Amino acid sequence: MWGFRRLLIALVGLFTLALAAPWGAPKAVADGDRLGCATYCQNAGGYGAAGGQPPPPPFATVASGAVQADADGYVPVTVTCVASSTCKGIILLEISGFSPEACGGPYHWAGCSDLFVNANSTRTIAVPLTPGALAYVRANSPVTVSAAAGPGSGPPMNFGTLQVSAA
Repeated sequence: MWGFRRLLIALVGLFTLALAAPWGAPKAVADGDRLGCATYCQNAGGYGAAGGQPPPPPFATVASGAVQADADGYVPVTVTCVASSTCKGIILLEISGFSPEACGGPYHWAGCSDLFVNANSTRTIAVPLTPGALAYVRANSPVTVSAAAGPGSGPPMNFGTLQVSAA
């Protein structure tokens, strides 16, 4: 009887922990969902593929405009998935006048994040700046940032221009 009771208490405790734990789910914040740099961001590439390839189908659009980076250095990027299936890929940030740093995998950008937007939907994703990029934004605010979205299997083909100011 005591063994069963202990097992039941342990299972209830594990179930409660699983519900309360933050891992596995993006952090939703006022300035966008923080998806981080995982599968797509780490594996972005495919540059230099053989020529003669047809252009990729429409993927996503990136909104342009003025935004404010939060105190942690996250830039809200609004992406609309125009595909008939879920848009999965990467968001890359490039700052005019800033020498990029390693972001995610071996690639150098001012910021990067995974992209995951449901089909025919819009989502704001908070993209983290690298430490050097955040320092540059704070010292030169506002700055012009090119936000690019793509499937991660080739160069991004969808761009937006942001005027980013520091918090």
